[in-house]
Amino acid sequence: MNPLEIFLSDCFWLPAMSFIAIDIYAKLVFSILKGSNKSFLLSKILAVTIRLILKDAEEKKASFNPRPYFRLFINLLLDLGSLEPVTDGANLQILIAFANTFHALQPLKVPAFS
Repeated sequence: MNPLEIFLSDCFWLPAMSFIAIDIYAKLVFSILKGSNKSFLLSKILAVTIRLILKDAEEKKASFNPRPYFRLFINLLLDLGSLEPVTDGANLQILIAFANTFHALQPLKVPAFS
């Protein structure tokens, strides 16, 4: 076997990642945010998530896997975007919170999260 065949066979046998815990956590956060001050709690939850990502990226360096965090952000954006738009101000606050989060995780600060 040549090196390319070995590499391809290893790639296809990698175990599939399970995102069930991430999906459940996103639903839990969404459920909590539905009946509360969304912008305040969301900014707190995202701040904790940022700290966790920064710590995880610093500890793991090259082996850091950003996919679970991407999945979390995608789930939260989809769920929070599906809320009935009572006012544009609430949706703007949500988007600003995510913009601040992504700014804190920009590739210049966290190269593995790109």
